[in-house]
Amino acid sequence: MLTLTVHSYDSPQAVMQSLAVKPADWKVIENTKTGPSDKRPPYHLLVVSVENVMDHGALGTARLHFFNNRLSRVSFYPKDFAYYKRKLRSDLNIDLDSPALNLRFGARIRSGKDYKDEPYVDFADPVLDDEHNEWISTYS
Repeated sequence: MLTLTVHSYDSPQAVMQSLAVKPADWKVIENTKTGPSDKRPPYHLLVVSVENVMDHGALGTARLHFFNNRLSRVSFYPKDFAYYKRKLRSDLNIDLDSPALNLRFGARIRSGKDYKDEPYVDFADPVLDDEHNEWISTYS
C-alpha cells in the first residue's frame, strides 16, 4: 500500500473507485504517451490531482502518478503539514525528519517542497520508479 488506501500497480479506474472520486474531481495534470507508430516500448505517464482527500485524519490534495496504467507514486499535500507529520510518526512510525530513507510497506517515503514552496509527502513504489527512470534513460 502506498497511502490513501491505494496500492501501487492499481489502475486509474481502481484508484478512482477506491477514493470514491467523481470524474469532475479527477483533474489531469499530465498525460504523456508514445504514439501507436512509435517503435519504442509503450510509455504512458498520467498525473492527476484530487482535492479534499483524507489520509491519516489529514485533509489535503493528492497528486497521483500512473506509469503505464499502474499507480507508481502518491504525492500528498496536507493542508496542515505539521499535523500530518505527527500522524505519520504516531500511526506508522515514519520519521520525516530522519535523514535515513523511509521504506515502509514497499514504498519509498520522503518529504519536500515543490516549486511553489508547498510541503508534501511522497510515497513511491521503488520498482516502478526504477522502471520509469530506466525507460527514460534508455529511450528518451
